[in-house]
Amino acid sequence: MPTYQTKEEATDAFKALLAEKKISEDDHWNTTLSKIISDPRYRALKTLSERKKVFKQYKEEIGEKILNGRYEKRAKDKKLRSDFNAMLEECSEIKCGMGYHNILPTSRMTIALRPSKTRSCVRNCATVSSRTWRTE
Repeated sequence: MPTYQTKEEATDAFKALLAEKKISEDDHWNTTLSKIISDPRYRALKTLSERKKVFKQYKEEIGEKILNGRYEKRAKDKKLRSDFNAMLEECSEIKCGMGYHNILPTSRMTIALRPSKTRSCVRNCATVSSRTWRTE
């Protein structure tokens, strides 16, 4: 059985065990216990209350990472959409009434948006340009 010099080393070893066993933020202690109890790193922390405390911290850290990843992805998608919309608005090749399949091949820029998002951006731009065209 490995010995750990500091409490931090023991905590890190226990968290490494949880990560290795792919414990997610939705897992419960009782189901996790059956997965990790046979590993020697389970005994890195001396008491059950310490193990549960670190388990809870680990789950919170995983949840925060997932949440931050979602926020970053949303921000990236929003920026891509705004860049794509700006490109569509300044593109002189787009005329009122053009459909999605007619606009996309003539556009100057390819973008990493999902096709459904690209279609909605093109539809919105076509709607705005048709309003502009009607008022002129």
